[in-house]
Amino acid sequence: VIEDAPNGVQAAKAAGAKCIAVTNSTNAANLSEADLVCDSLEQINLQTIIELIRNK
Repeated sequence: VIEDAPNGVQAAKAAGAKCIAVTNSTNAANLSEADLVCDSLEQINLQTIIELIRNK
């Protein structure tokens, strides 16, 4: 799941999903439950997602 809101990150984690959080108007500290926090979607590529999935 790719999210930009703390509630979305919490929902993804509660569902057992891997979560990438992208900061926008929300700072990284509020998204800290995510498996990965990025400043921009440009930082996310297929390799990043594959590594996240493999690192259970």
